[in-house]
Amino acid sequence: MSRKPVSRTLPLLKEFMPGFRGFAREANCTEQLAAALRKIAAATQRRHSHPFYTMRDIAAFFRVPLSLVARVYKRLAEEGLLVRRRGAMTMLCARKAHPRVEVRGVVGMPIWTGGFLELSDWRLRFVQFEQAFRKQNFIADFIFAEGDPAARDFLERLIAHELDVLLWAFPLPPYREMMMSLVDQGVRVVSITDGACTFPGLQYHLSWTKAVTQGVKEWKASGISRIVLCRQQDDVKEGIESHIPAAERKHFEIEHAVLAHGEAAGFLQRLNALPAEVGIVLIDDLLCLDLYRHGLKEMIQLCRKHRVMLKPSVNIPYTLAPDLCVDIVRADWKKIATQVAFDIGAGKDLSARQPVPVAAEWKPRMPLSRLLPSG
Repeated sequence: MSRKPVSRTLPLLKEFMPGFRGFAREANCTEQLAAALRKIAAATQRRHSHPFYTMRDIAAFFRVPLSLVARVYKRLAEEGLLVRRRGAMTMLCARKAHPRVEVRGVVGMPIWTGGFLELSDWRLRFVQFEQAFRKQNFIADFIFAEGDPAARDFLERLIAHELDVLLWAFPLPPYREMMMSLVDQGVRVVSITDGACTFPGLQYHLSWTKAVTQGVKEWKASGISRIVLCRQQDDVKEGIESHIPAAERKHFEIEHAVLAHGEAAGFLQRLNALPAEVGIVLIDDLLCLDLYRHGLKEMIQLCRKHRVMLKPSVNIPYTLAPDLCVDIVRADWKKIATQVAFDIGAGKDLSARQPVPVAAEWKPRMPLSRLLPSG
């Protein structure tokens, strides 16, 4: 079967170089041919790629060997002007597309890959930010980190992305120096935090206190007088307890349960051995992730037996416990993302000293079906 003829609608080469009689004998033919073809390519580029002149046409018009044309075509392909299809044709690449709307900047968002893959609430959070930034004509650039983002090579990666704005959700204190370095590079820095550490640029402080307080008040009304606050071994004891005001703490017997490294199964067994009227607070994402990984059945048992306070990143599959309901403290990420994107778009002072307060919400007895990522 014969090959379909290639349709070329390019002007004759003599229209670009009228009166051409060949390169001077002392000229560098490779360089001069490359320069001539760059000009011709620039003049004939369109919105879509299309066939370029054949190498034989170029060799005949410029009076040079076919091998020299092949070398020049290879060079122009490396420069992104041509696409060479072996045994077929050479295509002239399309002009760079212009966006339909003016892009106001690129917002980089560092993401720990493990959390993004395994915690549904994290995925939903970044989807909400991407949508909010798009409405303000900003491009969201997700920058994934496998290991410790505090490493020097991650800073170099951030700089290489040529960001206009960096938005870091819940950065750890060691990341502060990295963020300062980006400020020195001219990047506007925004952070969302829920601890006491301050960071450069515009900072939004997410408070869990109102939601947790509302939750323990409801627990008290239901007859719960004993609460177990769960934390990881390296976390500060006062951290989670600080979310419960002193006026409410006096109504409860408060205990701390510490998850040591590699002891998830035993940790859950001890919690399940507690009386049913004990409330369990598990609002640390990474702690819960460890428990879901190593004791899923025990986690389901715990949520059936006790009032358990969790975040929406509950990793209990709906099919395993379709009737299970849990108490949730959550951030309204759509609302927060809308506010952050608007503030950045409006040119809000990113060197503000006082963090912008945002509050989490209390959602009791939520069925697992309402916590699916699609919801």
